Amino acid sequence: MTSGEQGGRAPSWRVRLVLLGLAAAGVAVLGLTGGLAAVPPPAKDPLRTVAVEQPVDGGRYTLTVSTATAARAVERFKPSTEGNYLIAIAVNAAVVRPEDSVGLMSAVTLPDLAGVVGYGGEASAEANNVVLVRDGSPIEHLQPGLPERLAYLFEIRAGTPTPTSVTVELKGWISEFDPVSRQDEWVDLRPVARVTVPVRDMTT
Repeated sequence: MTSGEQGGRAPSWRVRLVLLGLAAAGVAVLGLTGGLAAVPPPAKDPLRTVAVEQPVDGGRYTLTVSTATAARAVERFKPSTEGNYLIAIAVNAAVVRPEDSVGLMSAVTLPDLAGVVGYGGEASAEANNVVLVRDGSPIEHLQPGLPERLAYLFEIRAGTPTPTSVTVELKGWISEFDPVSRQDEWVDLRPVARVTVPVRDMTT
């Protein structure tokens, strides 16, 4: 076989493997150096925005935000620090089973409002107290078929201007299939909706 014949033959399988390896290495280098556009991570689903008095399914319960009121005290409940004031969010809550009251204490938050403080005076988004509006008693287990009106009481630091409205974030239970029990189980409490509520100012 002549040298001319050898030069005109197609590359052997060994040569092809080497070429493929070089091509793969080139793609890897381009990816590392930004030669190829990176795939952006999937965007988070925005929370659903609902209206005042619109029921929200929280999985184990249903929540309906109705009013927001700023006051120096709400019945026997007063701020832990003099000069602070309270914002009370009124929410109608209903459960299917008594045990579905789990999570209600943390189901209503004010994550965007500056000045909310917890029991230790540190920044917080959760209410310091959650009580039944009808008698001011703490919530334990709501009765199925008997919706209750709850008051979520948030303490606001002194000097914080009284807002004209607040954005309330509602949390609900997320279920996942359990291969052991072979049924859906409640596994996590996550934000499910937001509602903007006008604030009635009764601090003066």
